[in-house]
Amino acid sequence: MGVMLRADAKGLHTPCLTAVHTTGALLVAAGTGSLLADRPQAGGRSGPEAWVAMPPSCGVRWDTAPNDELPIPPAGAVRPHLADVLKPALAASTQG
Repeated sequence: MGVMLRADAKGLHTPCLTAVHTTGALLVAAGTGSLLADRPQAGGRSGPEAWVAMPPSCGVRWDTAPNDELPIPPAGAVRPHLADVLKPALAASTQG
């Protein structure tokens, strides 16, 4: 949710799915997801074999639904927000 708050503050509309109250899935523009692959704390699905359960199915709901008037952002626009949110986890993993 930290990524969503930061992106919203910058005016970046990022569609997000949630499932079971602990898992969030940010949707990024097709073909750009591999830019987030180096973030082990944030799993990614990309490529022709990737899939995402869409609402209403499997307990999945929209936290932030896509907006037909706004493009889905490329992963490069989401990456700095993800990095900021993950900094504490990265620091803890290198210390321990």
